[in-house]
Amino acid sequence: QRQMCIRDRSNVEFSINLDTKPPVVVRAFYYLGNLKIITDEKSKCAYSFTNCTFDFNSGELMSGEEKEHTTNWKENANYYIKCKDIYERVPAKCSIIIQTY
Repeated sequence: QRQMCIRDRSNVEFSINLDTKPPVVVRAFYYLGNLKIITDEKSKCAYSFTNCTFDFNSGELMSGEEKEHTTNWKENANYYIKCKDIYERVPAKCSIIIQTY
């Protein structure tokens, strides 16, 4: 038997987009008895009523895992919210702080 080896030498070009930033909250509003936020990418969001230094996993998880997230509206409260993306990028401080009346 005879074996044949074929080598193909060509240039291939491609580009890579790196996502190095956590999600950004682009909108926040009251909606049907809930606090609703919208992020610029798929994410999970959690909040605390205390401050921005909470660990994401110890926060209260908001509903939604795409770009829309909701939780019950609480009057006269400060929501300290952090959102993380599918790559586990979460900000050191808050994504947004919302004060309700």
